[in-house]
Amino acid sequence: MRPLKIRTLATSLARASVEKRLRLALSLRSQPTGTPVGAILAELLRDPVPLVRSTALAMASECDEPPVAAICEALGEDQPEEVQLQAIGTLGFLGDAAVTAIPRLIALLATKNPAIRFCVAKLLGSFGAAAQRALIESMKSTEPEARVGAIEALGWSGLPLPKGFWPSSWTGLSAAGALTVLWAKARCGEGRKKALSMLVEATSHDDPRVRRDAIERLLTLDLDRKAWEKLLESRLRDEDDEVRRLATRAATAAPTSDNWLMVRAARALVDPDDEVRAMGCLAFATRRLECNEAREILIQLEKGDAPRVAALAKNALEHSFSS
Repeated sequence: MRPLKIRTLATSLARASVEKRLRLALSLRSQPTGTPVGAILAELLRDPVPLVRSTALAMASECDEPPVAAICEALGEDQPEEVQLQAIGTLGFLGDAAVTAIPRLIALLATKNPAIRFCVAKLLGSFGAAAQRALIESMKSTEPEARVGAIEALGWSGLPLPKGFWPSSWTGLSAAGALTVLWAKARCGEGRKKALSMLVEATSHDDPRVRRDAIERLLTLDLDRKAWEKLLESRLRDEDDEVRRLATRAATAAPTSDNWLMVRAARALVDPDDEVRAMGCLAFATRRLECNEAREILIQLEKGDAPRVAALAKNALEHSFSS
């Protein structure tokens, strides 16, 4: 394969069909030595079709000399979300080879898009000490999103956090931002016990969105039995369906070796006519099939009005309690 000539590339791409442009994007990983892949990628990132841009980014991660600078161009706010996410994923795939992208990623922490900010923060956290100084500096930003993104990245890094700050000391911080700060401190900061307690308390907040965010954060942390009990007792009967689903996930992930927690959770969820609750209950019962309580719960579910749950409960009874 001959190296492509960049002088004529822009003109050729303007005339080419989408299919040909996609083929070029797919060929990036197999270009011979000497091909200016970065320049080719830069041209493809100007393509009006997002699929062409995303494909080019995916292939760029497999090049012998990944064009990090060109990949960073796809992080721009003018790009669709799927292209930005692909660029972040490509940089994550490159690992340490992408450390030169740290300044561009730091700037992107100020984005208003929470999905982009989360992915950028997680990627920056994976760089560890290489990004630490820049992240600490970003915590001084006047943009609340940038400050929250920086603390989240530090939380994912596992490195010690700066001492002496709490959510109440930051102005303009949203509820989600406050939860992020608490989560980061609970992972690797000063006052871990206090932060963890405040996160658990947030699962009882009046706003269901705050309750959901708090539970999702807690799912990434190591909780003691007392914290699990408090969380499950209050949220397994929550009026919000998504909160109940998350509480179910939390209970299923609880690292307890006895049956008490699972049985208590299952009893709280028993409602054979409500498929959301019943499916959660089924998960507990089938995980603890050696319990007499599990058999009783499965019998209740089998008699309920949710056909899918009833069938699964019947199957579990037949295979586990037939004797």
